[in-house]
Amino acid sequence: MTRIVGYVVDRAEDDILLIGGISPDAQTMIDADYMMKKIMAGIESVPSPGFLNFKQILAREWPGETYNRFWLCPLQPQAGDIQISSDGNAVLFTTGAQVLSEEMQQMSESLVGKGRTMASAEEAAMNFTRHYADIERRQVVFHKLQGLFDIVLLARIWQNMRLDSPLPDRLARPDRFLSK
Repeated sequence: MTRIVGYVVDRAEDDILLIGGISPDAQTMIDADYMMKKIMAGIESVPSPGFLNFKQILAREWPGETYNRFWLCPLQPQAGDIQISSDGNAVLFTTGAQVLSEEMQQMSESLVGKGRTMASAEEAAMNFTRHYADIERRQVVFHKLQGLFDIVLLARIWQNMRLDSPLPDRLARPDRFLSK
């Protein structure tokens, strides 16, 4: 099995370096993550009324040099978000995605998380999350990512229902995103 070793955003070239073999699902996650970071940095624009990226938010109140990380993850379902028919043959659920952030600090040769968020980075993350549905309509990679989140949630629901099939276990395994 080949594992994802990692990826690095090259600031000078605005490029991404992939190391190791990955599945199309993992590539979708990487592409969505990279696009989100380009949007947050103001490299890609989003024609969504009221949307402000991290660069625009920082322009209002520049705190000096700062390091923050942003990442996409599924919203956790809340009470009432998942409806299962009485016979178990139908499942209806509401899902979403969110952007989270963490302030980073330089330690020797690397950046490490501080375990807290910077106010402007948190504002940018929450703003992206609020506009996610609109952004998803304009950027197909976020629509694909939402589909992956939906598949994993459905597989988890099937696992909890004890569905007699190997499919839920195969779909819900984290290593399904690695190439073999």
